[in-house]
Amino acid sequence: MCLFGAEGVILTGMSATAAAAANMAIAALVSTTASLTQQQANQRAMSKHQERVYDTQKKVALAQALSGYSAKQAEQMQQEGAFAAASLSSYRKAGQARAVATVMSAEGGVEGGSVGEMLNEITKSESEYQMALLERRKYEDMAYLRSTEAIQLGQYQAGLNALPQPVPEPDYLGAILGVGADAYGGYLTAKYS
Repeated sequence: MCLFGAEGVILTGMSATAAAAANMAIAALVSTTASLTQQQANQRAMSKHQERVYDTQKKVALAQALSGYSAKQAEQMQQEGAFAAASLSSYRKAGQARAVATVMSAEGGVEGGSVGEMLNEITKSESEYQMALLERRKYEDMAYLRSTEAIQLGQYQAGLNALPQPVPEPDYLGAILGVGADAYGGYLTAKYS
């Protein structure tokens, strides 16, 4: 690219050295402008790509969290069913044991304190078992809450990991200094050639 040819040098009154330096400066300016334009286009493309990656990773993390919640809820429902079945079974067995003890004592002619103690022992055993079931259920509930919190934390961490990286800003000052250095280098080359 030569803006100041032989005719331009004559018309503007520039020396050949100054014309060569001006030509180099203009070429460097055009080159730097094209470079900055390309940097900006690359950064826009990079930013859009990172947004798409973030959206995809966010959707994946949400799907994984929902899947984890569903699995934990199904497990929780199974545990509740098992708890209810064990509690009901214990209640029925204790009721049967009291009925058998009452009938046997009546048929055997045993009355009074010994029958009461036997019935109280059955009731005590049933209560202890029910309390143990409730205690286990409490720990299962705490474990369920911890696991759902872990799912939430995993989703949060996945969201953090999916955040787009900052897009680097074009080096405007470097471009300006580059144009100046190229122009000065062209001037020196033309002057000492």
